[in-house]
Amino acid sequence: MAPQRFSDMCLKNKPANWDEFHRNHQEIYNDCRETLLINEQDCLCGYTELPIKNSTDTHIDHYRKKSLFPELCFEWNNFIASTNSDDFGARYKDNKYCSLKSDYQTILNPITDDCVTYFEYNSFGYIKPQNGLNETDKEKAEKTIEVFNLNHNSLKSRRQVVIQFIKSHLSGDLPAVEIEKALSSGGFKSVVEQELIIES
Repeated sequence: MAPQRFSDMCLKNKPANWDEFHRNHQEIYNDCRETLLINEQDCLCGYTELPIKNSTDTHIDHYRKKSLFPELCFEWNNFIASTNSDDFGARYKDNKYCSLKSDYQTILNPITDDCVTYFEYNSFGYIKPQNGLNETDKEKAEKTIEVFNLNHNSLKSRRQVVIQFIKSHLSGDLPAVEIEKALSSGGFKSVVEQELIIES
């Protein structure tokens, strides 16, 4: 849910320009970013599941680009907190893909779609469409991986570390709940959940 200050500002000022809002209402912008991260995204990047320990390491992304959907510029349900990397996530999407409105029909929306049900990971941290998807959903999962560059080497290697940690500790008889607790601030929540189910 949007911070009240943001809702009040939109109602009162009816802003039309995001850059102006960002510049003139920095405290409200920061409130929005914190609310997204802490209350709605468990301190994870909304596209990559990278852990975000400091809100200044992230920005508010418009899932549907402002230039293509200006009417959604101040729509709370179009905001996702994303890492600041140009190599994957929001900036990769905006700079490499999604130049047409129709592009959004071919990718998943982390706000409305249950993305966990579309993906699985191999032991090397590689993300791929989950087995058993119908052809339409498989294509959407594949396109989402491409658009957000979710198999970037950095992401794969970090996921692989998480998977290896789980495998090594489960084989040492550490309870799954303790492993989950140990990894709770390390991001990649869906990787952890998948591996603990597979290995349990």
